[in-house]
Amino acid sequence: MRKIRTILTVMIIAFMFAPLSQCTRTIVLTPNGGGEGVNELSRERVTETYVVYDKIMSQISTDLIEAFLLITTFFAPLFINLLNPESYRMKLLNNIAQLAAGGWLLYFSVVVVFLLGDALLFGYLFCTIVASLNLVNLYALFSLIKNRTTQ
Repeated sequence: MRKIRTILTVMIIAFMFAPLSQCTRTIVLTPNGGGEGVNELSRERVTETYVVYDKIMSQISTDLIEAFLLITTFFAPLFINLLNPESYRMKLLNNIAQLAAGGWLLYFSVVVVFLLGDALLFGYLFCTIVASLNLVNLYALFSLIKNRTTQ
């Protein structure tokens, strides 16, 4: 179970560098001095892709807290997975923390991929891997509880 979690969390970290969604919008520029009149505005279509790494690098100089939260969102499941508790209570807390970090990451992935623009292929894969991590975390939590009650 731990190896599967480690593989999934490393894959999630790799998605920090992939384009997850893209947004196309029209920007109205300065008035055009064309023959039809002054009322015409020139319009330009701009496409932006959402890459988490680019967002972190652009926010480091202005907003350290947001950059720290983005980094923590991606690395928290791996850090929690690297802990190796011995007692039942600590294992239970570890699984609950994994589930909480995975839940936050799932919320983040849905917002970034589906609400900020059009989802790209890497966005769909990212959401699938995050959902798989949450399913593995749920299975680990329930199997831990089941094994405790059967002993």
